Amino acid sequence: MLLTVDIGNSSIVLSFFGDSPEVRERLRLGTDERRTADEYAGVIRSLSLARGIDPGEVRTAVLSCVVPVLAAPLSDAVRQVFPSLERLVPVGPGMRTGFIIRTENPSEVGSDLVADAACAVKEYPLPLLVADLGTMSVLMLINENSEFTGTVIFPGVQTVLRSTAESAAQLPELSVGTCGPEAVPLLGRNTAASIRAGALWANAMWIDAYVERLEHETGKTLNLVATGGLAGTVIPFCRHGFRVDPDLTAKGLYYLGTAPQKRLSARPGEP
Repeated sequence: MLLTVDIGNSSIVLSFFGDSPEVRERLRLGTDERRTADEYAGVIRSLSLARGIDPGEVRTAVLSCVVPVLAAPLSDAVRQVFPSLERLVPVGPGMRTGFIIRTENPSEVGSDLVADAACAVKEYPLPLLVADLGTMSVLMLINENSEFTGTVIFPGVQTVLRSTAESAAQLPELSVGTCGPEAVPLLGRNTAASIRAGALWANAMWIDAYVERLEHETGKTLNLVATGGLAGTVIPFCRHGFRVDPDLTAKGLYYLGTAPQKRLSARPGEP
């Protein structure tokens, strides 16, 4: 069995795979930089057993981390919980990904975006625009030559809502909830509705505008796929037809973990 660990700013997702890129089981934890390796191990062990997962079956773990301080504790926790682990593969520079990163400094590209792109080039027609919508809203373009050509990053919906409350004393902090377009008018008639409209419609409009501008600049019709914890919330507000793939990152980590590699480090940062 192969385990993928996606450590994000808001949540940590553990996905379990068999011999194919289909998620068998998924565990989701809140990201907490204060937790120790032992604390994470205890939570992961109890959740795994509750879901009927045999820790002894996990042979490979692939780890993506955008919260550097948690890379070591989560790596140690995974080793504690899964005693039969033979390989722990951190996503980082030097990996064979199946695509080329055409940015000024490829090592700056987040490991979660690398995983997204690794799945995208395997499962979707190119050229492709991927929207990863979570704490931040990230758009990345992969051209017809399997080249990752760049990204745009702007605040995600929940980040906007939280920042709005922190910046203005009289405005409340709201959660995204399950509001669809029919429940969020373009112009709110009360404070809460106005804040939600600003966060949700603005994110959707930015995405739509980027799709149109990129298609104009490249002269290509882009295929569109979205992932991330808020993709199912934001994409219904968009005019363009994105396919929502909630497992894109996890499947990308699966592909990275099963691809032949030149070098596999035992721990993130080791030579």
